Formats: sequence, structure tokens, C-alpha cells
Amino acid sequence: YNLLPGLSRNTWGEREKGRLERAMGALLGVAALAVLGTFAFAAPAVRLVLGKEYLECVPAMKILVWTIFPMFMNNALTVGLLALGREKVFIATSSACLLFNGTVNLIFIPMFSWRAAAVATPAAAVGCTRMVLKVPSGVRTSSREMTA
Repeated sequence: YNLLPGLSRNTWGEREKGRLERAMGALLGVAALAVLGTFAFAAPAVRLVLGKEYLECVPAMKILVWTIFPMFMNNALTVGLLALGREKVFIATSSACLLFNGTVNLIFIPMFSWRAAAVATPAAAVGCTRMVLKVPSGVRTSSREMTA
């Protein structure tokens, strides 16, 4: 799918909405395959490629792979934001996600090591996607409107 050129014409009708929904559906299908593949083949792949001494990374991989769902959704929704000329909203939501993920990592990694990072990353991705989902419905990301 090449979404941005068609969506940037500022004609957000049913056709464009349908294209965005189909793209998100395709991305979520790919994400589901990636999650299933990771759960099925992470340990054998790590053992084959890196050796058995790296098998301890498999639980982190199985946690982090869930990040793919919100990240793929966020990717498609971000294309919509940029097509609507809402770059300031994109910058605000991306900055908030970066701040959240960085803060959570700084607080919890010293206490819980890689497990904290593995959980913080999907949590930040879900939060970022939730923020981007709220923007088109009129929810503001700050006390003043962030539209271009």
C-alpha cells in the first residue's frame, strides 16, 4: 500500500478511510504471523544462529514481539496524521512516548534488568497508539490545539 500520496489530498472520504483500514488489517495480519513465528521458532533460531549460551534472551524476545501490534497500528495512523498536516500532533505524541519509555527504563531497569525494558517497550507502544487513536476524534494532546 502506498497510503501517503492518496491520503494527503485532504479528501478524507470513505475511500481513504477504507484504504487506511485495509492497510492496518494487512499490517496486523503480518504482526500476528511474526508473533506466532517468534513463539514457535525463537529458541531453535537463537540456538542455531547464536548458540545455546544465548537462550536466556528468548523470554525477552517473546515479550518484545508483542510490541509489533501497536507499532504497526501506530505506523498506519501516523501516515494519516501526516497526510492531514498534523505534524505538530505527531511530534507531541512521539515526544510523549519517548519521554514515557525513557523514564520507565531509567526507573525500573536498575531494579528489574532486561525484564523492565522488555515490558516498558510494549507499554510505551500501546500508550503511543492510544494517543494517536484519540487525535482524529478531536481529543487534544495539550491544553491548546496542536493543529497546523
